[in-house]
Amino acid sequence: ANPEDDIFVRSMETQPDYTPVEALQEEYTPIAFGRDVHGKSVAVKIKGYFPTLYILPPKNAQVTYAAYRKHFEQHMYYLKKRCVENGLLDKGDSLIIDGDNEEVELTDLYEYQHGETKTFFQFKFKTFAAFNMARSFIRKSQSKLPSFLQGAALFNAKLSPAIQMTFVNQIQMSSFIQIRNYQVVDVGDKCTKATLEYDCEYTDMFPVKDPVK
Repeated sequence: ANPEDDIFVRSMETQPDYTPVEALQEEYTPIAFGRDVHGKSVAVKIKGYFPTLYILPPKNAQVTYAAYRKHFEQHMYYLKKRCVENGLLDKGDSLIIDGDNEEVELTDLYEYQHGETKTFFQFKFKTFAAFNMARSFIRKSQSKLPSFLQGAALFNAKLSPAIQMTFVNQIQMSSFIQIRNYQVVDVGDKCTKATLEYDCEYTDMFPVKDPVK
């Protein structure tokens, strides 16, 4: 990509992640607000990042990712039902993202910095409402799980998904951010009052010290 075509935004703040369970969403898409190098107000709709939880199973427990997923699916049954009824989800789909990285080896994680590599179960959710229900369930309702699943440690739960995303990209929202491969939102399609509005993938956001003006 030509750096002259990139945009540079500073002092970005994301909109609140809180979304009532009743407020159905098709997919988690935070909006970040800031100003470009010319001082114009900018809004960026950030796509492709899914709210993520990590579960560290109880020590010496013979449990699987599938065992926890089963109970998450049961707990989110009515949320999924409303999504299907509103045309946001097909009946056979899940609010949990399927992937090849269900178990990940991590040494350094927010709230886990013991220097010892351990295997975590990684759960990614399509919406903030699903993420919020899952973390609340593990925090407050572990007693409802079978005894062999109780005692799990939960990580990433205290971080809003937008903050999770900045950690992944090593971004400081108070500094300049370089955005590549963006799409300009037409005036008639804008959903904010910012002067300029863009769409981009979260993987196209990078920290930068000296923006190109």
